[in-house]
Amino acid sequence: GDVYKRQSNNNISEINERALSYLKHLAILDLSFNNLTKLPSPPQQAQVDIRGNAKISCNNVSAAIQRSVDFLYKDESVCEVSTIYNWFNSTASVTIRNLENMKQLDEDCPKDCKCNGDGMVYSKINDGGETRLEFVAKVDCSNLGLTSLPDKLPENTLSLNISNNSISSLSAIVRNSCYQNIRSLFADDNLITSIVELEGSKFLENFTKLSLKNNKINLIPFYFLSNLEKNLNGKLVYLGGNRIHCDCQTVKTQRVRLK
Repeated sequence: GDVYKRQSNNNISEINERALSYLKHLAILDLSFNNLTKLPSPPQQAQVDIRGNAKISCNNVSAAIQRSVDFLYKDESVCEVSTIYNWFNSTASVTIRNLENMKQLDEDCPKDCKCNGDGMVYSKINDGGETRLEFVAKVDCSNLGLTSLPDKLPENTLSLNISNNSISSLSAIVRNSCYQNIRSLFADDNLITSIVELEGSKFLENFTKLSLKNNKINLIPFYFLSNLEKNLNGKLVYLGGNRIHCDCQTVKTQRVRLK
């Protein structure tokens, strides 16, 4: 049987779903630069090249990934995403790498937490300003009796909920690289005593929402309020339910939008 089958640059728009299923010894299947909208079922052992088929359905590609089909050129090959993810309402393309990251989401999810896709964002990929869509995730580890933050999060986690636990420290956000992309952190109803340990972290530079209601915080560092006031940019901080000591310097900065 064939070891290599090339059907590239042929303007092919459709291949019967089972047309290739009998090629048991096929190692490489080159379907690049055609007009396919649906991926035929390739033999599981074959490596598949689908570059240049921007309208191919992500639904088919995802099914092939679940069957452990190996795709070549993962960062250059894209599929059409609009028919598969209802949280992305317009037609767009995502890379095979992103689809594999979505599969990896469940495998990397912390024990007993819930991990879900939270949409797509445009990410800069070079100094020339070129961007591409990247898959992002949200993780819910609330109500689990945790005493510390999870050691690992799925790649591209932007939203984390650790509310209603017994967590006393947020230091992992500074020292653990898997937290570097967090933009929204919900940590209500814990035992957190201080936000000083967040000083100098990428989180403080980049976050959009920080909720620390009903914790044990009694002091807000002046530099935190001062920097927040200078760089609001839509940032929201929720601190209700904490018995915070207010000196004159703190009161002067209370016009900052603390909810």
